Amino acid sequence: MIASQKLLTGVAGIFKDELPYIVEWVAFYRMMGFDRIIIADNQSSDGSKELLTSLQSLGLVDYFDFPGSPGRSHQLDAYQYVINQYSHEIDWLAFIDADEFLIADEYQPIHELIENILRLSSNSNVGAIAINWRTFGSSGIIEYEDDLIVERFTRHANRNQMVNKHYKSLIKTSALASTGGNPHHFKLKGGSAYINTIGKSLSLDQNRGEGLSDAVEWTNASINHYVVKSKSEFFAKKGPRGGLLNRVKGINYFYNHDLNSEEYQFGYHQLMLLKEEVGNIMDMLLSVNFPLGKYLLEFKNAVLDWRQHYEKQTLNRKETLHIDRHTLNEVHLIISGWAFNIDGAPIDSFRVVSKNRNLKFVLKRKCRDDVVRVHKHASAECGFTLIIDLMAESIKPDQNFHVDLGMNENPSCKKVF
Repeated sequence: MIASQKLLTGVAGIFKDELPYIVEWVAFYRMMGFDRIIIADNQSSDGSKELLTSLQSLGLVDYFDFPGSPGRSHQLDAYQYVINQYSHEIDWLAFIDADEFLIADEYQPIHELIENILRLSSNSNVGAIAINWRTFGSSGIIEYEDDLIVERFTRHANRNQMVNKHYKSLIKTSALASTGGNPHHFKLKGGSAYINTIGKSLSLDQNRGEGLSDAVEWTNASINHYVVKSKSEFFAKKGPRGGLLNRVKGINYFYNHDLNSEEYQFGYHQLMLLKEEVGNIMDMLLSVNFPLGKYLLEFKNAVLDWRQHYEKQTLNRKETLHIDRHTLNEVHLIISGWAFNIDGAPIDSFRVVSKNRNLKFVLKRKCRDDVVRVHKHASAECGFTLIIDLMAESIKPDQNFHVDLGMNENPSCKKVF
């Protein structure tokens, strides 16, 4: 681990049934140079407790069991416990979930990142740095693979989508007053400033308040949030399990977060270093006879049953096509609307037909948060615009056209104009 020369740093999280991902998470934050890695376990049943106990015996993490109290936020209570136990030993403390990876520009160590952001700020009394999410979808991956998370998932939501306004906090412990009521935003002592990653004062979303910023800032750092992972992992494990309050996360949650608009590649050199660190930890676990392979096999077998969980949630759902408007002139036919399949995913299988001939078109995706507010299971990326070049197709604008969803014979999925 790279020790900080000036600042003592820690990262803390509360996990539940995250066994397949723990070694990578620990390796990543060791590679970033965090001095302390603190993990609470919230009643896991997949071998996580046993793995964390072994990692603690090897000196890699600080682990404690945290079942929580009924009716209370297990996450906030665990954070308060960490603050009480460790704030006197740590200068800066990040509160990060098991599916979140704090990515600094140029992959600089955490103490350098903090110092660089503080230099950008005109305020000499900074108490917290807010770091926005970069929310990753499934990247179209269906089945579980045992490669690293940061390698498998390479597509994320458009920067300005609402979900990326969420931020996580890097806290100066001497400025901390309390956890408050939001795991994303902490209460600071009077006079202490909350800033973003370019050193400016944090501005909150006008409608949502604490926990969401008014704009998304990815300069200098972001939180890569691998919230759904593959379809099989979500529907077999994360969806049925729910979160720390056992709230089941169903198909609506999946497609509201399966956002894949933009490409992202984890740096090759850093990926090789991360794989090396993961290998080192695996070797250390082998030296203490921890049966990681046995637990991973149990996880893989459980994931194989993902389709039964998925099918229960898609019964009686239909593909949906809606045309908002169409514009027709001598040159182009432009059709705009929204469409999604039975599980809420955007549809690509459009047909535009005139005189029994399929016309070529250009498909452009659009974000439709307005549709999601009504159709809760629909993906925000269900919006579309189809552009048909009439001259290239030798079609006159006075002809009839219809749009449908390929082989779907449902009349509601066919629009004529």
